[in-house]
Amino acid sequence: PYDPEIYVNWGVALARLNQKNKAEIQFKKALGLSLTHINASFLLGVVQYEQNKIHEALASFNYTVKLDSKHVMAFYYLSLINTKLQKYKEALLKIINAYNLSEDEEKWEKIIKKHYLQTLETPQLDQFVSLIVKLQRVAD
Repeated sequence: PYDPEIYVNWGVALARLNQKNKAEIQFKKALGLSLTHINASFLLGVVQYEQNKIHEALASFNYTVKLDSKHVMAFYYLSLINTKLQKYKEALLKIINAYNLSEDEEKWEKIIKKHYLQTLETPQLDQFVSLIVKLQRVAD
């Protein structure tokens, strides 16, 4: 098939069947046919993230935001990845991007609080809060 949508749909079906490796192959095939296929790039990042292929997922989500600088969910996943990599400043910047691009600020505030309170251990959370305070002072 020469239509990338076929591969994307196939990849989505495989991902739903929890066949992440096979889904990843289909999303890559879609990108092979269309390097600017935003959904294929994003979904590739999702299945890579779910397989704990952190650096590959990072590249896929960075590529997604290169294609679409307003892709809220790609910024959200970039924040998650940077948190895992203990790059808290970068994580914060990405989640702020997602929040600012979102049309539902209340939803994103809940997501941010839930994510960071559940994933960061106390020393990490202290470091993260300290960074937020510093960035707020710079903004003021």
